[in-house]
Amino acid sequence: MRLQPPAFPDPLKPYNDLLTVIYECIDAEEDIESFEFSDTSLEAFHQSKLEFHHCQFKNCQFLSSGLTHTFFADVIFTGCDLSNLNLSDSTFHRVIFKNCKLLGTDFNACILEECHFTECLGNFMNFSTSKTKHVFFENCPLQNVSFQDCKLKTTQFQQCDLSEADFLHTPLKGIDFTSNTLSRITVSGSQELRGVVVNLFQAAELSKLLGVVIKE
Repeated sequence: MRLQPPAFPDPLKPYNDLLTVIYECIDAEEDIESFEFSDTSLEAFHQSKLEFHHCQFKNCQFLSSGLTHTFFADVIFTGCDLSNLNLSDSTFHRVIFKNCKLLGTDFNACILEECHFTECLGNFMNFSTSKTKHVFFENCPLQNVSFQDCKLKTTQFQQCDLSEADFLHTPLKGIDFTSNTLSRITVSGSQELRGVVVNLFQAAELSKLLGVVIKE
């Protein structure tokens, strides 16, 4: 999938104290823009309605924290740990997550456009009620991930493990799962599966969800 890459029109300002920058920008009523954060962390920090523009995060940790209703545009996360981070009701536009740990990260009710998740550990992520457009998940373990009540528009999965993923009430028409592991997923019935693209092995697996018995 061809995606619009993040744009960085100005040189990035290197900084290793994310918390200080956040507080300074809040006090100045400014967006957090054109920073490169490396080897820094947020711990037990909760804030909403921040805006990050043209930023890079390298080897950063977000521990027991929440950044809800936050706007991210033209941002790259590389080698970061965002496990269990609450990002609900946030917006992501041209954002890359590369080699990140995203165990249980909460993307509930988010909007994601032109986003790329690559080589990320994403088991138990929650995308419930989110809307995605031009989003690419590549080479990611996504076991037990929730896409319940989502609108997945032009969303692609490649070489991902979607075992026990939850797609309840999410139409999967046009999504190609043939290169992925797709077993024991949750759907309400045939409605979500109408128009989905799968291989023969996956079709046999999905038929069990519809009560179909296949004799050899």
